[in-house]
Amino acid sequence: MTEIPPNDVKPPMKSPDITSSVSQILEPLDEVRFAIAQNDWERLRSLSLQPGGFGVEGRKEAWPYLLHATTATGSPSGRSGSPEPEQDSTILQENSSSSTQSLDLPPDGTTEHSTEGTGPKEVPHPDERQVGLDTDRSFVMYPTDDGLRKSTRKMQLHNLIVAILRKRRKLSYFQGFHDVISVLYLTLHDSQDNLQPDSTRPSELLLKCGEKISLHRLRDSMGSGLEPLVGNLRLLQRLFRVSDPTLADVIEQSSPQPYFALSNLLTLFSHDVPTLPLIQRIFDYLLCRPPIYVIYLAAAIVLSRKAEIMKLEAEGEDGMMHAVLSQLPAMVADGPHP
Repeated sequence: MTEIPPNDVKPPMKSPDITSSVSQILEPLDEVRFAIAQNDWERLRSLSLQPGGFGVEGRKEAWPYLLHATTATGSPSGRSGSPEPEQDSTILQENSSSSTQSLDLPPDGTTEHSTEGTGPKEVPHPDERQVGLDTDRSFVMYPTDDGLRKSTRKMQLHNLIVAILRKRRKLSYFQGFHDVISVLYLTLHDSQDNLQPDSTRPSELLLKCGEKISLHRLRDSMGSGLEPLVGNLRLLQRLFRVSDPTLADVIEQSSPQPYFALSNLLTLFSHDVPTLPLIQRIFDYLLCRPPIYVIYLAAAIVLSRKAEIMKLEAEGEDGMMHAVLSQLPAMVADGPHP
């Protein structure tokens, strides 16, 4: 038998990364579906950073999954936990434990929930009047609809928010909540092209997503007081100080507490972002990460404006600091997913 010379011996082939190989040949929607089927949160986080994020159709499947409204198979989720319980539950406890009562409780069994009008057995939520005032002012910047379509959207949004509050009666409404829910509505609504005036019942998926985002992303803003939110502002201030002590000193001279970021933390940036594609991209990023990332993102945006802030300080315009930082810098959504 002839012996093979050593230099002809080839090294063993390495096993290919199946996930990477598959993702290279998938379309954006299929990539999202593949990551969901694999329960691959890391892949979803990677996709959220790609140009276009999850994409228009991908969001309709990714967001409900990330909010735990559906499972990896696409069926409704009946559990209140997370696919990443150790990480997400820890963050939730750290970020929201200052609330004195648990909000993730079964719905009040004494109140029947309905999304169709006001049935005789329904008990209105105390905040419904304010909901009506805010939804009447909704959809100002987007979308651009005619009067009838916009009126129907407002009615549907109002009924959706009322349904969430009547189901989770321990939650308190805050001004700006309608901005968050309107982003979900415009992204996930299953009949946007069929806006009939009598089509006012929110879908079960929308209701579930609204309930989940309220309980697990917004509950610091929906308690009986603002103490949890003030705690988040203090955390934001500490991030400034750890990241850039010089910049933190300048900011604190005009704003001892970073109240300029209050709206961003309250509404996950949805109140201040001027276009739907941009806020959808921000939601892509936030929903596949722990709730505390909204604070990290707020800090990163302020830190990116250091030159602008230092210029105000050098020119003696410290009084303008709060007004400038209350406005987001000019941003645009990146292009569609390649």
